[in-house]
Amino acid sequence: MDPGNNYGCLSSQPNPSWYYLKIGTGGNLVIDITAGSDVDYAIWGPYADVATAVTNCGSYPAPIDCSYSIAATEQAVVNGVVAGEVYVLLVTNYASVVQAITVNDAASNTAATDCSIVPLPVELVNFEAERNESEVSLFWSTVSEINNDYFIVERSGNGTSWSAFDFVDGHGNSQELIHYSSIDRNFSAEVNYYRIKQFDFDGKMSFSSIVSVNPDGKTIIQLFPNPVNTNLTIISSEEMNSVRMFRLDGTIVFEDVNKATKKLSINVQGFAPGVYYIDVVTTNGSLKEKVVVQ
Repeated sequence: MDPGNNYGCLSSQPNPSWYYLKIGTGGNLVIDITAGSDVDYAIWGPYADVATAVTNCGSYPAPIDCSYSIAATEQAVVNGVVAGEVYVLLVTNYASVVQAITVNDAASNTAATDCSIVPLPVELVNFEAERNESEVSLFWSTVSEINNDYFIVERSGNGTSWSAFDFVDGHGNSQELIHYSSIDRNFSAEVNYYRIKQFDFDGKMSFSSIVSVNPDGKTIIQLFPNPVNTNLTIISSEEMNSVRMFRLDGTIVFEDVNKATKKLSINVQGFAPGVYYIDVVTTNGSLKEKVVVQ
């Protein structure tokens, strides 16, 4: 069990994401947590303000709601929340796979959170990777920092198993634009994935988005999870201009054009089970990949 907080039914916090939720409108707080594979959650509160919630991090009591099921979809419920209260939500990626996890108001939610009031500990505005002849240069920037201790730069060959290769000091507290960089001189000949793990002074951490670099110049498309039954995530080594998903008979079931993104999520819950194809168009041409919907 992790020391400090009482994680209730979770016992620990594998691959955690932490959220501070300040209530703007009272009611019943109902939150849908959706992913492609197993996720869990715990929620604590109420606290009088964000500062109190942050101060108590490391000694939270038993959570007021908690789930440790094998489901990829969870629903956190706290009835009777009051405007001004602060709650702490922990979402854990128990499946330990690269996946998109969405946290949204449920249809039965009657409360509202005031996100504009809650300061982000570290607000990361970009994370980029660029390959030169003998090294990969990584760049990221923050527009605000609260208690930012340091960054760990991690590399992966498959987007799932990660290893650290660089340590970069943070600036503690700042409300100015700050630029950071790192260099990887030991990248592999295959596609390389990178992410930033950010640590606060109290040990709390968060992850950046994932970027990729392919040394041989070929476009790499990753689909996960595959097979899929909820949300399919597509990651490309270069910007995708359009994405289409279609059945074997050619019927298009999803289309997104002029997106210019390297990452996209498709909700497949309404699709009939079977084999589909994903057609991705980039600046270097098009690629087609097979995906199985369960």
